[in-house]
Amino acid sequence: MLNLTYNYRIYPGLDQEAQMLDWLEQCCRVYNYAFAERKDWIGSRKCPVNACSIKQEYIISADAPYPDYYKQQNALTRAKREIPELKAVHSQVLQDALKRLDKSFKFMQKRGFGFPRFKKFGQYRSFVFPQFKFKMTSRGILAKHCLDAAWGSFLEILKWVAWKRGVYFARVDPNGTRQTCPQCGVHTGKKELGERVHHYSECGYTTDRDVAAAQVVMQRGLVLAADGQSVMLPAEEGCLGTPMKQENPTARKGSPRSTR
Repeated sequence: MLNLTYNYRIYPGLDQEAQMLDWLEQCCRVYNYAFAERKDWIGSRKCPVNACSIKQEYIISADAPYPDYYKQQNALTRAKREIPELKAVHSQVLQDALKRLDKSFKFMQKRGFGFPRFKKFGQYRSFVFPQFKFKMTSRGILAKHCLDAAWGSFLEILKWVAWKRGVYFARVDPNGTRQTCPQCGVHTGKKELGERVHHYSECGYTTDRDVAAAQVVMQRGLVLAADGQSVMLPAEEGCLGTPMKQENPTARKGSPRSTR
């Protein structure tokens, strides 16, 4: 059996490296500001009602809500309009800094110790793009390197490897997967970023938003794989008594099909 391994490495130029270092500095800046905001809010709630601290006191309105990830993310959008340095950094890169801080606080709350700290210069060493998109990576300072690394041909390589291993391969339309209920297949409308739970009142189905989207993707893949045969979709188990006939005469096993 022949095993194929693909390994790609990107070497940035001097200008690209300088820009990435600036991105790291801005991420560290966002991380420290968001951490100070949370730290001050927590400190303002530690003072007794009938006494004040001898050394210092945090003065924050009692009605001010806790600056969680979603509130700080909305504030980041406004900050990018006012601070030119932040405009040069991709929004998802800066959002990842807030996610790291949020994970640190949740981890501290889970184990009961280990309060997060400020990031010093050089301690913030990496950034990520949470949503991998070929169109996004084919533009900007990494465009040539991304295309040279054959990221754009990844699906073609995957299709060939799947054929070699005898595994079914098909391209599933990802549009609307987070706006469709996997239980009944009804389009539920666009969800706000803060809505992390999928709940459709008509059928009563409730689950995590990303889990629901993954279930919709799986169901669409089963429809393509059925190729006209009877198939019971996971969403139909327990709510329908007979399998659902999926007529898809143009889909053929082994050949990708895109609905776009």
